[in-house]
Amino acid sequence: MKRLVRYLLPCCVVAVIALLLAWAFSEVRRNRQMTTCTGLDVVFRDDARFVTEEDVLELLARHYGIYTGQRIDSVDLRRIERLLATRSAVRKGEAWTTDDGILHVSIEQREPVMRIQTDSGALYADDEGILFPIRGSAAPLVPVVDGAVQPSDRAWVSGLLGLVRFMHRSRVWEENIAQISALPSGELVLIPRSGRERFLFGRPDAVREKFARIEKYYRYIQPAQEGAGYGSVNVKYNGQIVCRK
Repeated sequence: MKRLVRYLLPCCVVAVIALLLAWAFSEVRRNRQMTTCTGLDVVFRDDARFVTEEDVLELLARHYGIYTGQRIDSVDLRRIERLLATRSAVRKGEAWTTDDGILHVSIEQREPVMRIQTDSGALYADDEGILFPIRGSAAPLVPVVDGAVQPSDRAWVSGLLGLVRFMHRSRVWEENIAQISALPSGELVLIPRSGRERFLFGRPDAVREKFARIEKYYRYIQPAQEGAGYGSVNVKYNGQIVCRK
């Protein structure tokens, strides 16, 4: 008998705890069913302001509809996250509700590493090569590429990103190259901050080798120049540096 009681007592305790938990969960669920959404809280995970709280309010108003007054357990959080993902400047967006009736939205924005200037405006690219516009007064200090840019050519943009990453890692080139211009052929011209040289870089490939030729120009050829020096320095051909006045 004692052995039976010894086994029954823990079972009863477990059963009571399970019932209490089930009751607690049902109360929480019942309370959430009674709680309505009363407002929106937008949190940004970074200091950039390429997307504003007003943008989020407008996006939800235009494409989601009315969410205040709706039961918080019926707010379509996945749909809201899909809407946030339609903004190309948003790297990641999350949505959730809390028992106080607040709809929370958390946004992580893309970090631009390059600006491509087109006839219709500026496009920025992050480190993954994703292009996105920046509205308002935001003007990140990143390398600018102008001229006959080819933003729809993914291979070209990828090569351009490789060039910008190389310049950033070296620091020296990032500080000394003031402008990158694209020709209709997709080839690039690099313009330094000082001097009259214009480096004909070719397409954005073999970046390390081409910058090595630019370095050789500055180390061996430029010091031997007389007068105004060279205006055009072609480094796009393997093993060659072609200079013209």
